[in-house]
Amino acid sequence: MSKHAVYHCLAILTVVIWGVTFISTKVLIHAGLMPVEIFLYRFILAYLCILTVAHKRLFAHTLKDETLLMLAGLCGGSIYFIAENTALGITLASNVSLIICTAPIITAFLTSWFYKEPLNRNLLAGSVIALLGVVASMLCYLMWNAAVKVLGTAQTTSYIYIIPLVTMVASAVLLNERPTIASVSGAGCIICGVYWAERKSS
Repeated sequence: MSKHAVYHCLAILTVVIWGVTFISTKVLIHAGLMPVEIFLYRFILAYLCILTVAHKRLFAHTLKDETLLMLAGLCGGSIYFIAENTALGITLASNVSLIICTAPIITAFLTSWFYKEPLNRNLLAGSVIALLGVVASMLCYLMWNAAVKVLGTAQTTSYIYIIPLVTMVASAVLLNERPTIASVSGAGCIICGVYWAERKSS
C-alpha cells in the first residue's frame, strides 16, 4: 500500500467516526443533555487528552498566534458544535449531516483565498455534484491533520462528503430514522461527486 493510500484510509476512517458521532449526540440529547453541555463535556475530555501528549506545546509561541488560535477555536469549535448539537435536537441526524457537508466547498474557496492554493476545476465540479439534494475526538483530529499534511487541504476535505452516508445508515440502524427520498438522492450525488473529485485530483 502506498504512502498516500494510507492517508486516504485515515481520512475515510475519520469521517466514518465523525458520522457516527451524530448518532451519539442525538442519543445524549434524547437522554436530557443540553447542546452546550454535550459540547462542554466533549471538549473537556479532548483538552485532558491533549494535555497528556502535548503539554509542552499547549500554547502558541506569540500572543498574536494565540489570539488567532482562540478566535479560530471560537468559530470552528464553540459556535459550530453548539449550533450542530442544537440542530440535532430539532431535526433528523441525517439532515444535519447532509447540511454540514457543504463545508468542503467553502473550505476550498477559503483555502484558495487565504493560502493561494489553486482551485482544482474537477474538485469544484465534484463538490457541486455532491452538494445537489443537500439545499446533510482527539484520534480523529490527529488522523485528519496527518491526512491534510500529506494530501492537502482541498483533497482531504472532500472526504467530509462521506459523513452523511455514514450518518444516514447509522441513524436508520440505531435510531430507526427512515431515510427520505431527498437524502437517498443526495447520497447518490455525494458518491458520484467524491469519486469524480478524487479521481481527477489524483
